[in-house]
Amino acid sequence: MKKILLLIAYINFVFVSKTQVVFNEVYPSPSKSNNEFFELYNTDTSATPMSLDNFTIVTYYKIGNNTGFYVMDLPNLTIAPHGYFVGASAIPFSYQNVSNSTAADFSWNDPALGSNNGYVRMWQLQSGSSADGNPDYDPGTIPADFNDFFVPHNGSGATYTIFLYQNGKLINALIFGSGGYNSVIPEIIAMPPLFVDMSGSASDFWIDFSNYGSVPVEKVEQNTGTDNGYVRTADGVCGSWDKSSNTVSYSPQLTNGPADAYSGVISVTAIVQKGTLATGSTIVYDVISAPSTSFPVQLDVYKDDGPSLLKLDANDVYVASNTETVVTDGPFTTWRCQHGGGCKKQCRLY
Repeated sequence: MKKILLLIAYINFVFVSKTQVVFNEVYPSPSKSNNEFFELYNTDTSATPMSLDNFTIVTYYKIGNNTGFYVMDLPNLTIAPHGYFVGASAIPFSYQNVSNSTAADFSWNDPALGSNNGYVRMWQLQSGSSADGNPDYDPGTIPADFNDFFVPHNGSGATYTIFLYQNGKLINALIFGSGGYNSVIPEIIAMPPLFVDMSGSASDFWIDFSNYGSVPVEKVEQNTGTDNGYVRTADGVCGSWDKSSNTVSYSPQLTNGPADAYSGVISVTAIVQKGTLATGSTIVYDVISAPSTSFPVQLDVYKDDGPSLLKLDANDVYVASNTETVVTDGPFTTWRCQHGGGCKKQCRLY
């Protein structure tokens, strides 16, 4: 089921959609002769390519008693509207049943990566000097021809946890592999904040993992095995992932297949009908168009009380959910209380 998050900020209604750039393919378990790679997809329909200079990928690792994060600052390149962007551990690169492909935009082992505002760094949890910007982590050594950026972590929970950021804001979170969790695993939530020093003019930022228990995630419960990974079944469609196999193949820089003519886009309308202190206001929201394969769509309404406006976080208050199984099921109406926090008038919002 697809989920749409709706945040209420004061008397205004804000629809928060999925980000324009999302992961489309991840190949985290190559054989010894193959290369890791990932593909991003840009769902934007504008005519202007999007710069990836302010995008960051963070992966969690747990190897024995050592835990930490790999951080990839993406280079100053662009992704076209409805286009693809591929990063690999080498160019040419080999992957499941394909040898010496050149379908990559950059290699994270390229010595020239730094000159193009990109890098890969390793941060290991341990008390060290704060001179490097991370008082709770020390830098690790990245080996030559690094082919384990998507390193599996052992123990409970998903095998792979992958975060994508734009301007320091989390925009796509993936949890892949078996383990029994439907959210970011507790050991990541318990990790100290991580400082990310971005290259060039992109803004540095801190990652506070303490509220990641409530962030929306996409997941696949199957483990990859060797020479496998994960593929969206249609370009950019939320939650539509499969484990790669003989019948589910990779297609870097090529379409995974659109859901239909809408190419996976779900359009939502939402308005606030302002009332009085006595009556309260109402919020009316509806899916007005979407690919038939996107249904059912669940619309979740939250009151935006958290520290980050327009972003779901742990302090936002859940209000209501409604589900459209076909596009004609809506619209839905939810009351918005005008009495403020701690309302004791049994308003429907609370």
